[in-house]
Amino acid sequence: MRTATIFGFLIVVLLGACGHKGIAYRTPSHSMAPAIDENDMVIVNPLAYVSDPIQRFDIVVFQAPESLKERSGQVGKDVIYFKRVAALPGEKS
Repeated sequence: MRTATIFGFLIVVLLGACGHKGIAYRTPSHSMAPAIDENDMVIVNPLAYVSDPIQRFDIVVFQAPESLKERSGQVGKDVIYFKRVAALPGEKS
């Protein structure tokens, strides 16, 4: 636990030193366990994919589409998804 705290602190310092602003989110469920567990704090770099493409197995954070918010009764709320990239465009199983 102490190592994770130190690592998190270093990430925050490095983002600040590089001029990037991180956005912090708290994960609402354990759906990304064991990589990210319920109530873990995640710091996201919103500029991460400006110069580098998304790769397989990356964990991405994004706003839920309005259509999904409507189906779940969460219209007007900030709904954030944490997902692992399993495939890339053009790939077939």
